[in-house]
Amino acid sequence: MASMLMRRWRRALSLACASLRPPHPEVRGPGDASGIVRSRASKDALAFLQGGSAIGLVLAGLTLAFATPASACQCFNFSRAEIVQRADIVFEGTVAVVTVARGQLQATIDVQRLEKGPELTSITLLTPLSAAACGVSFQVPQRVIVAARRDGPVWRTDLCMALGLRPLPVVPSR
Repeated sequence: MASMLMRRWRRALSLACASLRPPHPEVRGPGDASGIVRSRASKDALAFLQGGSAIGLVLAGLTLAFATPASACQCFNFSRAEIVQRADIVFEGTVAVVTVARGQLQATIDVQRLEKGPELTSITLLTPLSAAACGVSFQVPQRVIVAARRDGPVWRTDLCMALGLRPLPVVPSR
C-alpha cells in the first residue's frame, strides 16, 4: 500500500513540477528502457523523489496521517439531551424480532418504558446493516434504550442515536 501511495505522490509531484517549469525538449535518459518519452521536468521530479528526499517523505507521512476510511461511521459527541431533543421517539424495550429487509436490518422492539413520542406497545425500526454505515446490531432478546426518527411511514435509528445497548442476559445452564 505504501508503494502505491508513493507512486501516486510521484505522479502528482511530477505533474506539478512539470507545470511550474518552462517547457523543455523531450528527452530519453538512462533507465528509460521502457521507451517512455518524458520531459526533462518530470525526469527531474522523479529523480528528486527517488533520491529519498525529506520533502517526499514528509508529504507521504502527512497523507497517511490525515487519511480516513471511506466508509467509517462517524458520530458527533452529542449529549443525551441533544439526542433526545433531535429524536421523534425515545424508549426502552426488548428486541423481539430481527430480520433483513431491503438491504437494511429491521428490528421489532417491545416498548416497556416510553420517554418521548407517541404511545406504542411495539415499534419496528430500520437501521443500516453494517456498523461501518452506523447500523445497530440488534439481537433477540436484548434490552435497549433507543432514540429514533420518523422517516415517512418508517422509524429509523443508527449507532449515533442508540442511547444504550445492554448485553444479552446470561441463562444459567442446568
